[in-house]
Amino acid sequence: MILFRGLLQWACLICILVVSGCGIHPSRIGPPLFNKPIELVDTVFFPQKKYQCGPAALATVLQSSRIDVAPDALASQVYLPGRKGSLQAELMAATRRYGRLPYVIQGTLAGLIAELEAGRPVLVLQDYGRAGLRMYHYAVVVGGMEHTLILRSADEKRLFINESTFLRTWKRAGYWGMVVLQPGQLPATLDREKYLAAAAGLEGAGKVEPAAQCYQALLSRWPAYDDALFGLATVRLAQHHYLEAIKLYRQLLMGDNDNPAAMNNLAEALAAAGRVDQGVQELDRYLEHTDLSQRPFWEKTLLTTRNELQQRLAQISHQ
Repeated sequence: MILFRGLLQWACLICILVVSGCGIHPSRIGPPLFNKPIELVDTVFFPQKKYQCGPAALATVLQSSRIDVAPDALASQVYLPGRKGSLQAELMAATRRYGRLPYVIQGTLAGLIAELEAGRPVLVLQDYGRAGLRMYHYAVVVGGMEHTLILRSADEKRLFINESTFLRTWKRAGYWGMVVLQPGQLPATLDREKYLAAAAGLEGAGKVEPAAQCYQALLSRWPAYDDALFGLATVRLAQHHYLEAIKLYRQLLMGDNDNPAAMNNLAEALAAAGRVDQGVQELDRYLEHTDLSQRPFWEKTLLTTRNELQQRLAQISHQ
């Protein structure tokens, strides 16, 4: 019984109405947002159709990540006619289907600007509602200057919006923003647990090699990061790269010999590599020297795997 990482949980908000016509007068409060003007002028622009800001915004950031796709191709994947909009979960799931990593950025202007400075447009959710009416809208931030941001929004290729208006509409939508990363790319403001969860989401969507590249990117920064090691080892096991998986699981157990999940999968990898007897021996040794009496789930799991491997040994001996 091979064990896998859990998948992501997502919050869901709805893109309901298309809104345009924001003020362009710069705010005079506080220091400038931008030390120097930024504008990602090569970012593609898709004038959106009615209610379809989600597909248009997602196509924009996917194109910036070298995925050639148009809004019409995304509409069936992310647009919900009954809601006249798109949920964030659908946008992220569609991103994974194209082998890209959807990463929810730090919900601050500093985090957003850091991604722009790294050359990545940011897909954001805004709420232009008034008097209790929610009016959600997806747009893509492509730059800014002093107290003004520049967006691809609705039918505006260069919508200038002042800092205070943007912050107000972004705050009402929970400061949600997303960048699309190529496999192995790291965001400008990296939260390793959040990135790990995003990589696990790719793995769960069946994009195992892109997920492996993301785990490797984490390990390039933190070589002893156990969760990334486990993720990469499990991907390699699923890809039938048994020797590499064995090496990675052993590396995990060297750093933490009280790791029943790694021990379980090491035994499975050994068996898959044709070393069933060694897998049983490793499990026996682990069970003998590890007290699992207070962890009945792991004790049962390892004993189940041991019994399965013993049955395989018995079958081999009768062949």
